[in-house]
Amino acid sequence: MSDVVTIGAMTAIRAAGRAVDADIAATGSEDIRTSRDVSPPVTVCGPLQEVGYQTLQALVDPASEQDPDALRFNVRLRDNTTRREPAA
Repeated sequence: MSDVVTIGAMTAIRAAGRAVDADIAATGSEDIRTSRDVSPPVTVCGPLQEVGYQTLQALVDPASEQDPDALRFNVRLRDNTTRREPAA
């Protein structure tokens, strides 16, 4: 989801009387400057541009060899998500 949409969702979460992170986590994808300046800062992951390129390449040329394992996502955890232990 884009950072701008994520920021809007965070506003809606608070307007509904819920807490961002404690009740609902929200993540973005672009790491725009504003995503670091809102409270709480938005967690982001990428590289979405490369994911888009490989997706388009696979659609245009289905015989192309796209290696999904070659994509390395960079996740920046910030205060709008909390590390949670998996349920037992």
